[in-house]
Amino acid sequence: MIAYRKISELVEENYSYAYVLDCFGIEFYKLEDQTLGDACFQNKVLIDHVRQSIKNLSNHSRIDPQLLERGSIGLVVAYLKHSHHVFVKRSLPYMSKLIKELNKTDYLFPQIICDLQVVFPLFVEDFIRHIHEEEDLLFSYINKLLKIDKGELVYTKAFFDLESMNLMDVALDHSDTDDEMAGIRKLTSNYKIGVESDLLLAVLFKELRQFENDLVFHANIENKILFTKAFELEARVKSKISKFIPQN
Repeated sequence: MIAYRKISELVEENYSYAYVLDCFGIEFYKLEDQTLGDACFQNKVLIDHVRQSIKNLSNHSRIDPQLLERGSIGLVVAYLKHSHHVFVKRSLPYMSKLIKELNKTDYLFPQIICDLQVVFPLFVEDFIRHIHEEEDLLFSYINKLLKIDKGELVYTKAFFDLESMNLMDVALDHSDTDDEMAGIRKLTSNYKIGVESDLLLAVLFKELRQFENDLVFHANIENKILFTKAFELEARVKSKISKFIPQN
C-alpha cells in the first residue's frame, strides 16, 4: 500500500509526486525516510486526498497541437493564457522554493548553488515581465482584431491602433527570444545530476528540465499556430477596413 512507502521511494519513482506532496505542506526533502502515512499524519493531511491527487496527476497529458490548429485563434490565446498562469502560479514559485532550500555546504560545487540562488530570481522577474508584455501587447492586439472581425468594434476607431502595430516585427522578436532557459541550462551544466546530488537537487533539476520542455512546446504553439492565425486574421481585418477607409 502507498501509505507504507517511504517518501524518497515515491519521489524517486516519479519526481512529480514531490509537487503533489508540497501542495499538501509535506516537504519531501525533510521527510525522505518517513512513510507517506506517517508524513500525512504528522502534517494532519488525509492520505486519501494525497492518493487522489497523485492519481489525477498521472492522468494529466499535454494538449494535442492539432486541436489548436483546427480551433479558433481565440482558443489558442485562451490556452496560452492558461499556460502562462500555470508557469507563474505553479512552476516558478515551486522551483524558487526548492532553490531557496538548497544548502551550498551539502554539495561538491557550492558556488554553483550560490549562483543559482542569485540568477534564478532574476530569471523569474524577467520571465514574468515578458509574459505581461506579451499579453498586454500581442494578445490585446489579437483581441482587437477579433472584435473588428465580428463587427463589435468600429473600423475607424481601431484604424490607427492597427497601423501602429507591426505583427511581423513582434513575430521575429519572439522567435529570437525563444531560448529563455539558456543561462540556467549553462549554469547547471544542462541539469546534470552528479554523484553528490541528493533528492532535493534531483527533483529541482528534473523540474527545470521539464519547465524548459514546456517552454519549447509553448513557443512552438505561438510560432507555428498563433502567429499563423494572427497573420490570417490581420489580413482579413485590414481587407475589410480598406473597403471603408479611402486609400491614398
